[in-house]
Amino acid sequence: MDQPILSDKTQFPTEEIIYSHLGKAKNIWISFFEYLHENHPDTSSEWRYYNDGKSWLMKVTRKKKRILVVYSRRVFQNYFLLDRQSRGGNRKQHHSG
Repeated sequence: MDQPILSDKTQFPTEEIIYSHLGKAKNIWISFFEYLHENHPDTSSEWRYYNDGKSWLMKVTRKKKRILVVYSRRVFQNYFLLDRQSRGGNRKQHHSG
């Protein structure tokens, strides 16, 4: 079984740590955030440690609304795009691998 990543509360997820887990997908991660910040400069990203899930989670917001959550228990595979404009704020789960 794979060891969970980003589960050490004392180890903030720096770019170096994130890239070490992403491997070949590093360039996709960089390109995605470059595109996001170039086309939506009012977005901001924030990492937080959540005790209930025992892991770090990245929240991306735009105008104080959460638009993207990146989390993982083993590898960077899952992210949620939050569609706040549709009725009920549907959550669309996507897998990157």
